Amino acid sequence: MSKFSEKCKALLEENGTNVYRLSKSASLEHTTLQRMVTGKRRPNIEFVRNFCRELRIPHADELQLLQLYRMEEMGETTWRNRQSIIQVLNHLSDLEKSASHIPESVPAVPIISQADRPIAVHTYEVELLLYSILTEEFVSEEKSWVYTNCSLHNGYFSHILMLLCQHYPKKINVEQFVSFQLQNDGASYNLEMLSQILPLAFSESISYQVYYSYTRNDLKNELPLLFPYYVITPHHVLLLSSDLSEAVLHSETEIVTLYKKTFEKARNNGHPLIQSFSDPDEAAVAYLGKITENDTNSYFHAMEYAPCPMDMAPLETFLEAASACPPKLQEIAGYYVKTIQNIKNYHVQSCFTLPGLDTFCRTGRVSGNIGAFLPPASVPQRIEYLKNILSFQVDDDIDRNHGMAMIAPEIFHIPSNLCIEMMERTCLNFLKIEKDFHFVFVFITESSICDAFYEFMSARENADYILSPEESKETICELLNKLEAMQAGQTHSN
Repeated sequence: MSKFSEKCKALLEENGTNVYRLSKSASLEHTTLQRMVTGKRRPNIEFVRNFCRELRIPHADELQLLQLYRMEEMGETTWRNRQSIIQVLNHLSDLEKSASHIPESVPAVPIISQADRPIAVHTYEVELLLYSILTEEFVSEEKSWVYTNCSLHNGYFSHILMLLCQHYPKKINVEQFVSFQLQNDGASYNLEMLSQILPLAFSESISYQVYYSYTRNDLKNELPLLFPYYVITPHHVLLLSSDLSEAVLHSETEIVTLYKKTFEKARNNGHPLIQSFSDPDEAAVAYLGKITENDTNSYFHAMEYAPCPMDMAPLETFLEAASACPPKLQEIAGYYVKTIQNIKNYHVQSCFTLPGLDTFCRTGRVSGNIGAFLPPASVPQRIEYLKNILSFQVDDDIDRNHGMAMIAPEIFHIPSNLCIEMMERTCLNFLKIEKDFHFVFVFITESSICDAFYEFMSARENADYILSPEESKETICELLNKLEAMQAGQTHSN
């Protein structure tokens, strides 16, 4: 029996009934109910909802049962990977929302030397030690760097680092060594690290790189190890226990030098996880190079906050709008034109959010892609763009096999300044675009992460986070009607 069928059987027993009595009283088909409870056949989702409704089970139990149903439907590994990706995207979205609430100053913590406090035996003391040695690097006038293998699953190290880099103008080099799970079902473990990796990779104050190697161990195997984590700076080595409740600080030059050399040796035997570019020209060259590596029959997937104008209108319309922009944007637009020419034979599928589309309809502006730099679209242009999106809903073969879909807003969110692209299964791209022409491209080619994102972004029919074509069409038509009413009102007033 599966976890789903076991839960169904338990719910029957908890409610003091059985298959026969429930099928009679609730008009649920007896054979279907029997096979569901015994694990011989999985019914459709509507039958499961009716089962929950007839038993009058609590909402929490219903959600758990539907979760187990989805897990059985797609396989537990796929389900866990999808949940991990949703968790990463929601975390990035939450960080964007909280960015406006950053405190104006950080707590003043004295620089701690080994003589002051070489050992920490409580979590608070460990945090003070880590905070102190990192602060020392940000305020130092010398060139600063940090090497570490701190776990990326608790966010401890990255949280302190992000807090400091937002308040000190100095740019420091941070290199982190992590262990990726080697097993086929370990992708969700690897994916969860992106919640901490991506904010550091996007930071303007940190030159950040992650190196990885594969392991068959998990966090449970780290508990018996003595101080498995370390943070190395030019002046200190901080050793951390597996649960981060204890730490030992070393400041002797010989020890720091030895740890530095050992880390660099391990780093050279590892694999760099990300390629990061903040210069638009360098990023565009690398981006075009990765596109041309794939066969032109490949799939190209994109997830964006708002649909890109280049996807909603002919290329000539985009270039006309870009011609009114600063020269730098026109140059960048040229790179995008080359991109379109390179992927014109790809099977292109893109997803966007309802808040992003709604903002575009109200203001004529988009964010999270090249359209963020364009002048706002007029009301007639917005109407034309929405009609083009509707045409993609009807025929996926229009314009470079381009299919568009809408993300279910109650499942997950995408930051308004972020675009995510997947080139076949070989390269995952995160593109962060700010209004001040600040670009950050982050490329990831690690296979377990790319495979999981490819499955996540290519799933349409059985993904609860993608609205059905009918739901998307209904939503777009409502927005289109509002725009047409707005246009009629403007025409009447004139």
